[in-house]
Amino acid sequence: MKTAYGKQLDEKGSYVNYYVANTVVLVPNYGDPNDAVANTIIQKQYPGRKVVGIDVRNLYENGEDGTLCYPAAACRKTFEIRK
Repeated sequence: MKTAYGKQLDEKGSYVNYYVANTVVLVPNYGDPNDAVANTIIQKQYPGRKVVGIDVRNLYENGEDGTLCYPAAACRKTFEIRK
């Protein structure tokens, strides 16, 4: 996987580490064509919620997978949410 800045990383991304909230499902995305496939599959599982893909590549570069981001204000600063 490459970061958003082009740095090659050894890690492989996973789409199973998504977060279900009241009205949305936050899904890790990696700048890969499979992002759309994963988002579509997950959307079918949660028809009442909006799936939002979040580019997490830079989190991997810094040793974080996005699951420990707390409180919400810190998450908003960390993630670039694509609409």
